[in-house]
Amino acid sequence: MKSLRLLLVAGIAGTLGCAAAPGTTAGTPTRNREIITQEELALSTSTTLYDAIQSLRPAMVRSRGRMSSTVDESNFPRVYVDGQLYGDIGALRNMSVAQVREVRYSSAAEATTRFGTGHPAGVIEVMMKR
Repeated sequence: MKSLRLLLVAGIAGTLGCAAAPGTTAGTPTRNREIITQEELALSTSTTLYDAIQSLRPAMVRSRGRMSSTVDESNFPRVYVDGQLYGDIGALRNMSVAQVREVRYSSAAEATTRFGTGHPAGVIEVMMKR
């Protein structure tokens, strides 16, 4: 009976040891919805950052719906480059994919925590290659 329990425990431990690591599916990494890596950008056929984001993570550049009618706020995320406000979503059309290291999307709540108020549609943060 004791050896049966040991065998059972060993079998369970062996099965758990073979399980896929968090963030992977059968050994293949899952794609993060909020991050576009340099490797993904390098595989893209797009030349502008806007086009690359549109093809890799279109939800990042979508309108977040109508905001308050009393305040003139954009329905699209604001763009930050290396931590500094760069402009609106159209600024991504002037950026070359080859110069970018990483792109991150932050929700309105995350953007407010990091950059302050005035980001009702969130932020697209671009980290440039050095």
